[in-house]
Amino acid sequence: MEDEQVYLANEYKAQQASQRRDYGKAVEYSVLAREAALQAGDTWGYCRLTLSIARYQYDLGLMDECIHTINALTAHPVIVDFPETAARARVILSEALRNKGASDRALVATEEAISIVPDRSKELRTALQHSMVATLAEEGEVEAAWQEAMVLDSLVGPEAGARASGMAYWTIGNSAFMSGRIEEGLRFHEQAATALTPLGDVNLWALFNKASANLRMDAGVVQPETLECIERAEVAISVSEGNLADRLEILLSRAHWEHLAGNNGVAEQKLRDVATKAEELFPYTRAQALMVLARCLFDLGRAGEALDAAREGERLFDGLGAPVQAERAREIIRTILRNDSITQTVEHETKSQA
Repeated sequence: MEDEQVYLANEYKAQQASQRRDYGKAVEYSVLAREAALQAGDTWGYCRLTLSIARYQYDLGLMDECIHTINALTAHPVIVDFPETAARARVILSEALRNKGASDRALVATEEAISIVPDRSKELRTALQHSMVATLAEEGEVEAAWQEAMVLDSLVGPEAGARASGMAYWTIGNSAFMSGRIEEGLRFHEQAATALTPLGDVNLWALFNKASANLRMDAGVVQPETLECIERAEVAISVSEGNLADRLEILLSRAHWEHLAGNNGVAEQKLRDVATKAEELFPYTRAQALMVLARCLFDLGRAGEALDAAREGERLFDGLGAPVQAERAREIIRTILRNDSITQTVEHETKSQA
């Protein structure tokens, strides 16, 4: 009885800390609650609390710790009694792996989750569909992702709440942008914004606007509306005091915009700031920053520095198991080498003629 009271009290404290976005404290209280649940022989409590710990670690941007927690949970023999929890765990695992650029492993986790999801859980089935769309898109399977996005659209009926609808339209819009369906991407993201705005979740609003801006820029949509997305993300993240990973990604979005706007000196400073701060904890974000930095430096006529940045980005992506991104890095490297070679040839011919 005493152990049960301890774990219920600490679980409540964890939930309160989570509402304050103090995810570090939420992890601490959840660990205490989980130990008490084990002492009380409550296997369901153990599984539920371990899943909560993984979510909080994800919210803190601690992807390696999150992955370790989920792997320990899915390897535990008691998880077979709770298939829905096992499926939810693999959804979080897939998201954490995607954040690290390991889209191939993320796809495996999503497929495993789908294979065990209880048929009765439409909410979980929808969450899995989100994961499938995002993972296929990250793998470069953009047409397959779009087909799965249409399945997701069919799962979100009129009875879905604003959050469920907004999240679905966000994911579908992402898939549209990544498959070259720009008008559909803009339309679905507008629908997502309409659904998410009334929720008052400032951190979610920041992340949505950041993601929308990035996809618009990747698709070549460099319009005032794109800058507005970045500005909304910046304001929202300053209000919510989001975690370091989110703040760095929004700074990266701003730097990307400055590069596309031709402000390469400003962009370089911001990109170097992101790359330095992300070096220890967020290698995937660092690699993304290095890719934009490479293009920025090349535009500034500093081909050697650009090549170094692109090659480091390629190395990081390869090490993270992100083949699609690594190939994009190699495309940048080839472009730099090809254009630098042409420039050197022209300069040599000019000198010879002189």
